[in-house]
Amino acid sequence: MSAPDAGRRLRPAHLLGLTELAGVDLVAGAAGLEQEIADVALVHTLGDADRLRTGTLVVTAFRAPAGYELDVLVRAAHRRGVAGLVAVGRGRILGSTRRMSDRLAVPLLALADADPLRVAGAIARHVDEPRHLAVERLVAVTRRLPGAPADADQILRPVREALGVPVALLGRDRTVLAGDAGTDVTGWPLVPHPDVADIPGGHRILVPVVLDDPVRPELWLAAGLPPAHPAWLDGAVQLLRVVAFAVAALTARQRVEGERDARDRSTLLTELMDGGQAVGRPTVERALRAGWRLDGWHTGFYLRLGGEGSPHPTATAVLDRALRAEGVAGALAERADGWAGWITADTEPPSTDYRLAREAVARALDAVHDEIPLVGGLGRPYEGRDGVARTLQEAREASLFAGVTPRSGRVEHVDGLGARRYLARWHQSDAFGSYARTLLAPLLDHADLLDTLHVYLDRESSATSAATALGIHRNTVNQRVERAQQLLAVDLTLPDDRLVVQLACRVLRGTGGGTPG
Repeated sequence: MSAPDAGRRLRPAHLLGLTELAGVDLVAGAAGLEQEIADVALVHTLGDADRLRTGTLVVTAFRAPAGYELDVLVRAAHRRGVAGLVAVGRGRILGSTRRMSDRLAVPLLALADADPLRVAGAIARHVDEPRHLAVERLVAVTRRLPGAPADADQILRPVREALGVPVALLGRDRTVLAGDAGTDVTGWPLVPHPDVADIPGGHRILVPVVLDDPVRPELWLAAGLPPAHPAWLDGAVQLLRVVAFAVAALTARQRVEGERDARDRSTLLTELMDGGQAVGRPTVERALRAGWRLDGWHTGFYLRLGGEGSPHPTATAVLDRALRAEGVAGALAERADGWAGWITADTEPPSTDYRLAREAVARALDAVHDEIPLVGGLGRPYEGRDGVARTLQEAREASLFAGVTPRSGRVEHVDGLGARRYLARWHQSDAFGSYARTLLAPLLDHADLLDTLHVYLDRESSATSAATALGIHRNTVNQRVERAQQLLAVDLTLPDDRLVVQLACRVLRGTGGGTPG
């Protein structure tokens, strides 16, 4: 029988990962698992053992209990330089046989309920050409991939069955998004290219799922394989790369659907926030379909993008997970300048609860700050469907003053605004919109100055933080801010000037009229 290149021959250790040998156990002789298999022989009688060649893997059936015959075969295997033994049958292997196999470093594998001839044939085929398995797996999985999968689990199921190991879909934070939830990926580096590495007990494989940016993937396929032949490892990588295309296609379709749903939710939220009209039955029905509660006592929150922050396609899902992790589970929808939503209680919350809610939202914003820089505001609790508009209006007002000064927190509550509420209401008026455009008119033809000023103010007037966000030098930030002050004829060291200019920048960002960035 011909064999592949000696450097790429199968070893007994590889047999432990073969799906055709499902249920095979290593009984003894682990020290010899790395011997190369040059051939496969089916041994029926002890006399056959004298004709074995060096490097042969022996497949034999044994009677129960397996006594002296297996002992003699192990000795003969050692004497002839055999690569290992596969004993097929349900007989009990004696302790003396195990000890002898360990002492002589002859791998002894046991497989119950199998046909010795089929076992020998399957192993021989892989010994002769290891790539057969890789090709078979690829063909089997591609045939079973669903044309329009409902979720990623439907894609991963045939992969898991073909490889015979857990397979998972990971996010950037190593959260298992689909597949085997128990997959331990601690310490696995999430790199932007297929990665294979040896780990205790086998190998790990990571393959990125490329969506928008090939340099910074958002998803990875992960699998842990037992000791495998290099051809099998390469085949598993190629298989996961093919599957990654299917996952990417599913994700793209879900994004399109999600964007459509997001637009619907944003429109619905706008209708609910319009306090000038009563909430009609169609709006109520759409809210119910979206899973939003309109009964009970609602506490609104308004989350505003800070600086040069801009939402990526999965930002809403990331933010929703962070909020829910802190117990802020309720309605959430995108706005032009961020997100808004509310949480609902069956009874009126105590007046002290606002502090707990503010701290919970602040923790959620801290958790996503590197990915989605946000500031937020909270409104008071109000009852019923009309209460949604009232609490969200207050939350929006409070968000205008969050993070404005080093002393202000990332999340403001409306009760902490005091007289600033009058400025907040003016800020949201058409009159202030016109005033903002007039105030910033000298910068509208200088996009770099307007961008830098906006980021600088939203980063607590920190030139270093603004430089990092904009990807420019700190001195450039200072020069642009100084030039902007000259053109606007304001002094940003004065709190009143700084606040008015920052609110004007936020108005332009929210309306798109000369939006910074």
